[in-house]
Amino acid sequence: LILYFLGGRDALTSGIVNTFYREIVESWPLATGDWRHDLEVMAHHIYRAHVRYPGIANYMLSHNRHRLIQDLTAGEIDYSLLFFEKSVAAIKAIGFDAARTATFAHLIMDFIVANAHATVRHPWPGEHADFLGTRLSGLDPNKFPATHYVRENLVRLNASEAFAAGLNLIMEALEFEFHEGMK
Repeated sequence: LILYFLGGRDALTSGIVNTFYREIVESWPLATGDWRHDLEVMAHHIYRAHVRYPGIANYMLSHNRHRLIQDLTAGEIDYSLLFFEKSVAAIKAIGFDAARTATFAHLIMDFIVANAHATVRHPWPGEHADFLGTRLSGLDPNKFPATHYVRENLVRLNASEAFAAGLNLIMEALEFEFHEGMK
């Protein structure tokens, strides 16, 4: 039936991905002109969308075909291109050249999708705090001093805090890269 009504699996996948991007584009946060604030809000917006639809995050991690351009019929709007335009514009607003803008846009999107995928897969230490805390607290601090040092904080680590910390590192790196490039 998929082949008959839609033309195949690729057409079905493309349509689902396009619908996903449409939801993101139509609820895109308004820009304030402060690149860092706008980029952080955008990243959280995209992250939450991927968490809501974990199959999309999984697809984006394992395939690249419909990540940027969709197979659509004449007259349909390609929301992935509109999404790409808006997300790249947020990076471009920093003031990087085209090469850095392209690279950083790709890296930031990979960070967002990978973290969303990890969020729904539940690998975060805080989600296994009882088990990890019990096992790690039983280790000899003299043999495992680094583990002992981070143990209590590690078992409290959760997805939203990890995403925020990683995003903050990226923002700091972008600011540093921009200022170093201006010298």
